[in-house]
Amino acid sequence: MSISKCQKCGKSIFQIESLSPIGTDRDILCVMCHNCNTVVGTLDQETTEYQNEVSLQIKVINSKLDTINHNIGQLMNGMKLVYTKLNGKDQVKF
Repeated sequence: MSISKCQKCGKSIFQIESLSPIGTDRDILCVMCHNCNTVVGTLDQETTEYQNEVSLQIKVINSKLDTINHNIGQLMNGMKLVYTKLNGKDQVKF
């Protein structure tokens, strides 16, 4: 994967800033070079908000999956304990 570089100064560290162009009532999200503040691109506000919402939903889903995995582990441990008590064996593999 290639590394993006600022065409003005050649650095590769960028930041996102909200700018208000003269004569508009809407901010524009700009990708700017962290070193020289040259604007190298823009982001659509609605797309960015949608991406943030999707990222939040993914975090919630991952948290729920972690809980499910934990509960499955607890169930497996309980099943092993029951199997061991019923069959009198020390080690059980599922």
